[in-house]
Amino acid sequence: MNKFTRIQAKKTSISHRKLIRGYFINDAWYKTSGCPIYHRWNSIISRCSPEDLRYTGCTLSEKWRNFSSFEAWISPQNLGWQIDKDLLILGNKLYGPDTCLMVPRSVNMLLHDWQGDNSPNGKGVSYDKRPGAKDKPWRAKFSVRDKTVNIGNYVTKEEAQQAYKKAKAAYVRSVASTYSHHIVMSEALLRFANNLEGLPNE
Repeated sequence: MNKFTRIQAKKTSISHRKLIRGYFINDAWYKTSGCPIYHRWNSIISRCSPEDLRYTGCTLSEKWRNFSSFEAWISPQNLGWQIDKDLLILGNKLYGPDTCLMVPRSVNMLLHDWQGDNSPNGKGVSYDKRPGAKDKPWRAKFSVRDKTVNIGNYVTKEEAQQAYKKAKAAYVRSVASTYSHHIVMSEALLRFANNLEGLPNE
């Protein structure tokens, strides 16, 4: 992330700041133009607006209403990582300090690969129309670092769905092991893998 220098904002400038979307408060003592942390906070606010259909139903916690609160949460963390709201709580729609984690882009993409597939055939499963796939037309796959991992072709859609869940869960567990020193993220990834396979979480 590019280095940003905080420059004191004039008192008159601060006093004339308007509420963002009529509610959120930029209470920074410095000029926030070009500030990457401010940009992240503003981006989350935009995601939670009715206009962004990609994040329908998402809201921003009252704890992050003030920019300074968001800044205090994110500043000590790895700013090269991304904010994720899906890992700690499955199906979560609330952005806030108690529901979000900073994760590497690869982990963030790993989660969205599973959630973003709304195919009627099931997540990670597609019908393979190639002539050679006639006997096993149901294909299972998932994405890793923007590349497709082909699991295999199966006779039935249900077999492909189970193969996807098993392979994806195994990969997520290997990622959890890689980040074992990040206890919260690692444990959340293990729960995510268990949810994929329908296994109980202790």
